[in-house]
Amino acid sequence: MIRIAIIGMGLIGTSLGMALRTADAQTSALGPVQIVGYDQEQSATRAARGRLAIDQAARSPAEALQGTQLVIIATPDQAVRALLTQLAPL
Repeated sequence: MIRIAIIGMGLIGTSLGMALRTADAQTSALGPVQIVGYDQEQSATRAARGRLAIDQAARSPAEALQGTQLVIIATPDQAVRALLTQLAPL
């Protein structure tokens, strides 16, 4: 099983999560997946969880990245540099 973190649970992050969750684990190149989501706005993460786009909601980027093999950054362009700076030590 591959663990995927999606940072940014807006329209794009939630849509990617939904697509990954609905892919057939038998035929998908990734196989079975577990998806963890994080957004600064906890309401966005809760909404993504309610839409079944993620399996687990993280309370911080560090928590989201624990044990992940793939990280998807789905934040606004202006936030990417600060986010990558924050994630670099992890």
